[in-house]
Amino acid sequence: MVCLGLLAPFLLGNLLLRFFLVRNDAAGKMLRLSLSGGLGLGLTSCAFFLWRYFGGVDPYAYARGESVTAFLLLLIGFYLARKNNDNDEPLSFNVNPRNTSGEIPPLSGEVRRGGLSLSPPLAPPERARTLAVAFGAVMLLALAGFVTHYLSRPHGHWDAWMNWNLRARFLFLGGADWRDGFSSAVASSQPDYPLLVQASVARLWAFGQTEATPTLAGALVAAVFTFSTPFVLLSVFACAGRWGRGLVAGILAIGARLYLDEGVGQCADVPLSFFMLATLAWCVPHSLRSRFEDKPSNVIPAEAGIQEGESTPAPPDSRLRGNDESEIFRAGHAVFPAGIFCALAAWTKNEGMVFALCTASVLFAFMWKTAGVKQAAKSCGLFAIAALPVALVVVLFKLRIAPVNEIVARQGGEQLLQQFLTPSRYWLTFSAIIKHIAIFGRGLLPLAVGYFFLCRSVRFNPALIVVILTLCCYFMVYIATPLELSWHLNTSLDRLLVQLWPVFLLGLGWDKSVAKADCC
Repeated sequence: MVCLGLLAPFLLGNLLLRFFLVRNDAAGKMLRLSLSGGLGLGLTSCAFFLWRYFGGVDPYAYARGESVTAFLLLLIGFYLARKNNDNDEPLSFNVNPRNTSGEIPPLSGEVRRGGLSLSPPLAPPERARTLAVAFGAVMLLALAGFVTHYLSRPHGHWDAWMNWNLRARFLFLGGADWRDGFSSAVASSQPDYPLLVQASVARLWAFGQTEATPTLAGALVAAVFTFSTPFVLLSVFACAGRWGRGLVAGILAIGARLYLDEGVGQCADVPLSFFMLATLAWCVPHSLRSRFEDKPSNVIPAEAGIQEGESTPAPPDSRLRGNDESEIFRAGHAVFPAGIFCALAAWTKNEGMVFALCTASVLFAFMWKTAGVKQAAKSCGLFAIAALPVALVVVLFKLRIAPVNEIVARQGGEQLLQQFLTPSRYWLTFSAIIKHIAIFGRGLLPLAVGYFFLCRSVRFNPALIVVILTLCCYFMVYIATPLELSWHLNTSLDRLLVQLWPVFLLGLGWDKSVAKADCC
């Protein structure tokens, strides 16, 4: 029964993504499926928390209500799928408006069906078969390692005991006194952390009708996020025809020992990395059809992204100045789902709030540079509107439930100033970050950089800027921390790198063809 609790989130996420993603080739379906589970778990965790906050006591009553909702969503999904199939028009190719000979041109332009722009189906090239076998083997090995670790340590790591699963038990077993689990008396267990993971685990217990086997729910939530992330990376690059690059990125993501270790540990760092990646990955595979759809001659050829190392030519009348990658941020249909994922990152962990601020800043800066302040305000407004419902849940939790963060509560103005004026803290923090980056993944990081440099894809782009900016914010938090600095660095820095690892891989492979690949 616990496994059935995953059905409703998956249906909800899949249904929502169908409104934005209608590409039906292998890459598009993979992208939608890999994002659906995490999106649905994030939204249902918000619903479970709100139900608890506004007086819900019996978790089984919530499970019954959500089961009815899942059934209705399933009916709606079937109806929309059937209606879409009935209304499909024959494929028509609109590559050049001057072509009146009636001859069908090659599959190198835009394809339209039912008024929606679709890219020609892209299949993995022959040379990617070896990488596909390697990707499958690595995923199977990771799954075997995940199951083995779960059987030996079913409760996860220490952090899961003292925080994530502890709060899940209060949400599930606490009855009317569930708020006692967020008392400042247990400040060392981080009671101010947002509740996406904790509420998801408690919600699955409600579907299981028992808490006799509590470990399975936490492992399932961890598995969804751990194994979805490599497929998100793969599908994003595959949407641009970069199957080889996507397979390598997926292998590197799941192949990092720390990443898999944190995933099976049932903490929130891997779920946070999923939402960080989803925020930026959703923007990547959308072209600016809103700008060029009335100019078929300017459609970006889809086949241009098939050969590794080739760059996609910019549209002739493009008014971009320098950074072609930033063009994706000018499509409203791209920033709206990104706003939802970004808000869910903030609902996952405190670090997600830092990421949300950095992403919004980068988004506005790129929009302002390429399209002007008016277009930047419009798209960022859509981003904020999409993020608002989940953001309000985060604000409600922070203001009405969570105590003050331990680091903030233990700080005084004089002590904070003294820490910022101590040069040794800067050197200690900087050297620790460099050391942990150098040994991250046991050599996978330089391997990743080397591979993508050979692909000639490494360049300054929004994803890498977000990674750098977020890492700088983490740096300043370490400078300001009232905790013993060496201990704080050694116990938390690896987890911060795990959060940024998938986004870093996305940024390494983000060239012009990936930025302009068409997914909807």
